[in-house]
Amino acid sequence: MGLSGVGKTRLALEAAARLHDAGLPVLWHAAPGAVADSLPADDDPLAAPTADCAAFLHGEGPTDAVPAELTGLLGDRAALLVLDGADTARLDFQRLGRLLRELPGLRLLVTADRPWDVPGERLFLLAPWRHRPRSAVPAPTPPPPGSSSTGSAASAPTSSPTTGP
Repeated sequence: MGLSGVGKTRLALEAAARLHDAGLPVLWHAAPGAVADSLPADDDPLAAPTADCAAFLHGEGPTDAVPAELTGLLGDRAALLVLDGADTARLDFQRLGRLLRELPGLRLLVTADRPWDVPGERLFLLAPWRHRPRSAVPAPTPPPPGSSSTGSAASAPTSSPTTGP
């Protein structure tokens, strides 16, 4: 959770890539207007069931059943569903409960501007990176003339404008 542009999608992409590399199926659904590098490939066999699952969680379609293609595809297998850029106000908690009962191995990662406020939700608030402009980074101090440049502690600066003594 965090403001737009803070890096939620990049963090989710990294987590999903690591889980995928470990053999876990990853279903990725991006909100409309998402950047192209986080969209599933056109030939991704999980794209249609993932879209159906996201629609189900957003309250679209029949309320009595999880999309059959998804339950057939995953069953009891462990998998990760990423809802990137989700509008948590539109997500249906009752449908989430049904989804998790029918797919007990499914885990959900939601990137959003605000929490969903559901039981079991774990929040990771991301804040913007604090970075110093290049002009604030001190330049290396050259060794005094006639001294050796062996990298000894005597030639290292003992303080910097940002860290103090």
